[in-house]
Parts: sequence; C-alpha cells; structure tokens
Amino acid sequence: MSTGDQNETEGTAMTALILLMESVLSGGGSLLHLLHNAFPRARVSAAATSSASAPPFIFNVDGLLCTVMHIPAPAPIRELDPEIRNARFWPNAWSTISRHQSHLVVTVAGGSDGIARAMVLQRILVAVFVTQGSAIGSVYPSSGTLLPRKVVESLLHQDGQLAVPLFVSCFFAKEADEAFPAPSILASTKGLSDFGVMEVEARGFQGSVSELHQFILGISGHLIQSRPDIRDGHTIGVSEAQRIPVKIERSLFYSSQVYSPRFQ
Repeated sequence: MSTGDQNETEGTAMTALILLMESVLSGGGSLLHLLHNAFPRARVSAAATSSASAPPFIFNVDGLLCTVMHIPAPAPIRELDPEIRNARFWPNAWSTISRHQSHLVVTVAGGSDGIARAMVLQRILVAVFVTQGSAIGSVYPSSGTLLPRKVVESLLHQDGQLAVPLFVSCFFAKEADEAFPAPSILASTKGLSDFGVMEVEARGFQGSVSELHQFILGISGHLIQSRPDIRDGHTIGVSEAQRIPVKIERSLFYSSQVYSPRFQ
C-alpha cells in the first residue's frame, strides 16, 4: 500500500486561525497591499459588504479560492482541548491564549494538490504576521496544531519550503507495560491526511519525546513531499544500520489505517 494519491484531497479546504490580542483589526490596508504584492496576478479585493481596506478579502490564486476574514471574538479554544495539551512549541499557551480578543480566519480551498494549497496559505500568513502586531500565534483546526508567533514566523521565513509543523500535530503517550520488552513511548500524528497521506503512529520508542517528535516531523515531511511507496513490512531509515520496520495497521486512535514504525 502506498501513501495514497493527492487526488484524495480534491476539494479539501485548508484553514488557519490567527489569534489576535486586539478586538479591532488594525492594518487592514497594509494587509491588502501585501496580499497584492504576494499574488500580483490575483485580483485581491474586499467583499462588497466591507470597506475597501477591511476584510473579508476574497481572491483566486491558480484555481484556489482564498479568503481572509476577521472575527471580532475569541477563537473557540478551551483549556482542555487537544490543541492546548499537545502544544509542545508553546508550553504556556493557555495563559496567553485565554486573553486574546479576536481572530483571523484564513482559508484556501479547491484544487487536488494539498501541497499547493499549503504553500498559498503560508504566503498569506506571511502577510498577516507582518501587518498584525497583535497576532500571538496560529491554530490549524484540522490537526489541532497550535504554534506561538515566534515559531510561526521562523517557519514562514524558510522561503519555498513546506512548513510541516504548521499543519501536522503529534500526540505522545507512554506505551502499555506489556506492549514491548522495554519501557517506551508512542506518537500519533494528525494532519497528514490533508495531503492525501496516511497518518503515522510510531511505537516502542525508547528515547525522549523531543527525539521522537523530531523523527515524526522528519518522516511526515518525507511522506508529504516524496510520497514513497511504503508497504507493510518495508523498512525506513537514514542508513542500513538504522532501518526501522514499518507495519500498516489500524490506528490506535482512529478508524483509518496508519504507518506504524516499530522501534522494538
């Protein structure tokens, strides 16, 4: 079984929420200007119901429908939500997020290529974070990824590269005592399906959460961009001495199948 076909994501929309500390959007005209610069062939304009320099902005980029909307209310995030529990890049997320006053909703829809949608979304986010000084971070609701402003900006400034951590979240847990010979941890992704790729659940890892997280992000980027044909029983790794067997099996957490690298 291969990673799947990008056509599986046809018509899927990618949406990011940008959390703002201010209830009133400032810099709407500057944002519109930067969007014009980022997409010179697109007719970026405000909707008829708004002023000429205030969202919602609606435009088309290479067959993808893009919208930027401002919601003058906090995003629907609660302290016990998975976004907060799994925010490894933002340990104090809730203490900051709980005080935000409004949010922007950026959506890119259409086409059959998840990477193309993601790259357009990233270019829009660059303009948003340049113009919105009160932006504190982003949420990708489809996977539950929650990142602080500093991390988002560092990812977006890697020109021409897919910012995998923006779209793929990872849940970590301790393996059951009887699951493997030695005590270990597991990790389960969410977000790869937006790119037409099966999710990953790494099992039996004996290192640290940070080390496993680095491995997960690396293999996620490889699956999305290279789309290797990995079948049940194949191995993955950077060298023959470090090959890791992969099973294709039902997820521990979802009804779908996943890639399951087995470290033990």
